[in-house]
Amino acid sequence: MDIIESKVIHGKGKGKSMGFATANQDISNLKVYPKNGVYASLVWIDKQKYIGITNVGTRPTVDNDKDITIETHILHYDKDLYGKTIKVELYYYLRDIKKFVNKKELLQQIEQDSLEAEQLFKEKDQ
Repeated sequence: MDIIESKVIHGKGKGKSMGFATANQDISNLKVYPKNGVYASLVWIDKQKYIGITNVGTRPTVDNDKDITIETHILHYDKDLYGKTIKVELYYYLRDIKKFVNKKELLQQIEQDSLEAEQLFKEKDQ
């Protein structure tokens, strides 16, 4: 399991504008990156645990940047995190990064990823 602990920084706001805000992590000091892909993750914010889905890598559907980012959509959380330090534990590799035909397809996949993450952690806790 990879753990990334860092400050939440401003991204481009594209996730939020599509209805699923993400916490973009400051990875400028990371020396080693996890494998690119989408993960079911646990996110620690102020000693509280949340389930998230974390994208490590590029975002080919929303922009053509080649920049590597690490951003997490935190399920059932909608508070401002800018400047806070969070800890993201990457537990389960869900899938590779892929370019979707359109944003609607991407949103459907994010919903599916979210359901899968919740199910995996539900089974883990049993």
